[in-house]
This record gives sequence, C-alpha cells and structure tokens, in this order.
Amino acid sequence: MTTTRRIVAALLAAGGTAIGITVPAGPALATDPAYGSPCAMSYVPLPPGMTQVQIRDSDPSGRFQVGWAVDGAGREHLIRWDGGVPQDLGVTDVDADAINAHGDIVGSSYDYEKNHYSAWRYRDGRFTELPPLSPGHNATTHDLADDGTVVGTSSPVANRAGQPVVWSPEDVIRALAVPAGHDSGLITGIDADGTAVGSTFNRDPSAGSPSRAVRWAPDGSVTVLPAPPDGSGSGTSAVAIRNGHVIGAGRSDVDGADLALAWPPEATAPTVLAWGLVDAVNHGGSIALNTVPDGKLWLVHDDVFRSLPTDTSPFKTGGVVALTDDDVAYGYLRQWPVRWDCGPTP
Repeated sequence: MTTTRRIVAALLAAGGTAIGITVPAGPALATDPAYGSPCAMSYVPLPPGMTQVQIRDSDPSGRFQVGWAVDGAGREHLIRWDGGVPQDLGVTDVDADAINAHGDIVGSSYDYEKNHYSAWRYRDGRFTELPPLSPGHNATTHDLADDGTVVGTSSPVANRAGQPVVWSPEDVIRALAVPAGHDSGLITGIDADGTAVGSTFNRDPSAGSPSRAVRWAPDGSVTVLPAPPDGSGSGTSAVAIRNGHVIGAGRSDVDGADLALAWPPEATAPTVLAWGLVDAVNHGGSIALNTVPDGKLWLVHDDVFRSLPTDTSPFKTGGVVALTDDDVAYGYLRQWPVRWDCGPTP
C-alpha cells in the first residue's frame, strides 16, 4: 500500500452525531454502525541510534514493513522490518512507497536540484532504477504486487500525477489508457491479480471534466467506477484495492463535504461510509479510517467500528499507513511507529 492512500472517510450517523461529533447533513449510511472493543496499540521496535522513525507500508501478511529513520547526524535511512526486527538498508534511496510479501521495496526519489523524480526497486539486496516512459521524464511508484508488478506514473514534469503506468517484474514499462475526456491520472493501488485502481482527470480545469475513480483490468482496459447515487459532481477517486475491495473518495453535491466510499466486489454502486479520511483496506474488506474533526482512528468491518487508540490530544496525532489481512494496522503516533492489533472482529 502506498503512502498516497490519504482520502476521505469518517463516521456518519443519520442526520446527527456519532461518538460525540456533530457531522454535516448529507448522504445517509445504509446501516447504522455498531461499536466493538478497542484494538490494542503497541510501539514498533526502533532501529538503534535513530532519533525519528516512521513506517510507510506493510505487506499484507504483516511480516515486512518499510519506512525511514533519521540518525543523530540528520541523515535519512531506509528501514525494513522483518518479523518485527528493523534492518538498516542504507542512505542511497530512502523514500519508499510500498513493500511486498517477499520484502521487495519500491520508491520514488526526488532530486531537489534538478526538480526530478526517479523510480526505483529494491530486490535481492540491490537497488535498480525503474525506467520512465521517455528518457529524461519523471517516474514515481505507488504500489507493488507480490509478483513484482509495480504501478505508478511517468510525466515530463515533476509531479506524482501524470501518465498511469505499469512496470512488469522484469522492469518493462507500459502506459495505461485513461477514459475519454481525460489526459492524466494517478494510479494508487494494485491487487494480487493485477487489477489496479486510481483516478483520472483533465489537467485543464476549464474542460469541466471532474476526476473519476477508475479500475484497470490486468489487460490494461479501464472502467470508470460508479459515483454514489446521492451525487459527487466534484469528482471521485479510488485509493486502494485488495481482493476486489476498493476504497476511495467523493465530494458531496449537497454541502461540498468529502465522502468516504467503498466499492465491494461486483458492486453496481459504492457504499457511502461517512466523512473523513480512508487509509487502507485488506483481503477481508476491513477498512482503516479516521474521523473529522476529532482525528480519531477506526477499523471498520461489517459495519462494526473499533477504535485504534492514540492519545488524549484533541487534534490528530496518529495515522494508519497499512492494514494486514489479519486486521493489524501499522502507522504512527506523533513521530514514532506503532501497530494496532485488532485480531478477529467481535
């Protein structure tokens, strides 16, 4: 899962309040949520000698995590956890985006002097550059499948959005189509079977074509995902996919508020989850999200909301970056890496 997975979601009770928060009027949930027991939080072991540590992703099995750390001299290091044990992979490339069940890593390095992004892969103990579509173009990664397939973007300008692309396990790049009326996109997730999701749009705002959540089949064909029936004329986006479960965002035509959306497998319309930020989804359809305006974190499964505790601050101090298939969420509390073990949902 990529670190670009910061899109909308939150609790919504029909017409009113939830967990003591007043929420705006708008589309109603299909069912009222129930609340389960809080998940247990613990700190992730730190690499020695580091003053700041963050996790960026976890593989779905939960064996590997990847992130970065800062040493006493201010240098950033790429860190991989294997079974909870941190490993320092050096200072060459540190901006990781995703890790898979083999411990392979992909990321995107930014050269401030050249204003240029380069994509890379770490596999079998060495770094290799992932080529852009054209020499000299920018390239960024966003997600990585267990078979080694990588999704990302390539663009003539330094921007994480651009031409959606796929790199094969052999590092061969190919462009993905975008729907008619759009000329750019942001591909954010890939499933085990090679299905990918993201959003596409027109770079010219005067075109009047809002962004749309899309799904790319393994053969590269693209489908626009349906918008919620209550309306999302300001656009939709998809940010993650796992076992066919897609999560993303829309913007309500009622009051302009962001909507958290979930497209279950074979769904003809998305479920409107709530208001706030959606972070991750796993094989069983569990979703990690955080509410607004309190910034609290939740694991949601089958309409049961379980708290991911942080601290007593009235502001957001933690976040989720990945969710394993065993309902273990990885993320951060202030500047330190943490995990929330939710175990079986009661």
